[in-house]
Amino acid sequence: MRLIKLALFLLLMTAPLRAQIFTANVTAVPNPITVCDGSGLGVATVSWSTLAPSEVHVGGATGPMFAGNSTYGTQATGKWVSEGTVFSLVNSGVAYSSTTVHLTTSGCGSSGVITASPNPIVTCDGSGMGVTTISWTSQGQIHVGSPGGPLFAEGGAGSKETGKWVSNGTTFFLTANGTTLGSTTVSVGCN
Repeated sequence: MRLIKLALFLLLMTAPLRAQIFTANVTAVPNPITVCDGSGLGVATVSWSTLAPSEVHVGGATGPMFAGNSTYGTQATGKWVSEGTVFSLVNSGVAYSSTTVHLTTSGCGSSGVITASPNPIVTCDGSGMGVTTISWTSQGQIHVGSPGGPLFAEGGAGSKETGKWVSNGTTFFLTANGTTLGSTTVSVGCN
């Protein structure tokens, strides 16, 4: 009977110590990640701490290991974190702490810059037409002639060369969700 009481006493007294061994915390900063380029992917810094050496896995306890076997650390991701990515702190195949990363476009604003280069286009072949490269700085669509005109390009920030069809006064519009974010008008001449 004495042995049972001693065993029970030891079990009860060491329970808080056993719980401390697996006290774990994993965070991702920033969360949410602001993504303004239209890619749907972001970068976060993952930090973790625990009293027992553990690993950080992506997607849960059985997902790929992201960070090594240590009691604490900080590691940046690449630009691959998508909406709902889960980072889990794992010890002996069990996830003791997890964090879910979210993405947002809040704070991106509705702004963008669109440019043409060269502008003006110098052409003296009598056609009155020239070639330029259109560049833009935000997610959107590039239209020719008006905000609802023919679609020239679309996507995240980028650039695209025109063919030899740009004439004096051709205007390119950067739009997103029906809103005009910017425009540029190209001059073509022989001087």
